Amino acid sequence: MKYVIKSGIYNDDKRFVVENTKTPETAIKIIQALLIDKRTDVITIRKDLAYGGFSEVVCKVQALQEYMRQYPVFGYIGAYNRTEERDKILETKLREAGKNTEQVAAWLISTEGRHLTDGLMDSTTAEEFEEIVDAFMEREKKEAE
Repeated sequence: MKYVIKSGIYNDDKRFVVENTKTPETAIKIIQALLIDKRTDVITIRKDLAYGGFSEVVCKVQALQEYMRQYPVFGYIGAYNRTEERDKILETKLREAGKNTEQVAAWLISTEGRHLTDGLMDSTTAEEFEEIVDAFMEREKKEAE
């Protein structure tokens, strides 16, 4: 089983991946052993957090699943400043741009996807993120012409 541990320590929202463990408790113990601050009340666990706010149909694309098994993960899907809300916005915008499910999944692991998060801050609002995605999609569209 693969677990992704979200740490709230220092308000940093970091995520740690632990693979080949049988229980979430074991995964937590492994991460706690590596953390300087071992306060258990600031650690939460969620299975498959890496897929965030993307639809189940996108998450089931085989190429994306295979890519997620490697480490490190790049593209938008590997960005540290993703949120479920941003993921949902991005998938909606990619679909509005005419991308099918496989193309959405491919875009998430692409270099273009990674560059979308360049300069993106944790404080970026949903509205600001939508504007950034719109501008990015417009630039991508012009480059394709």
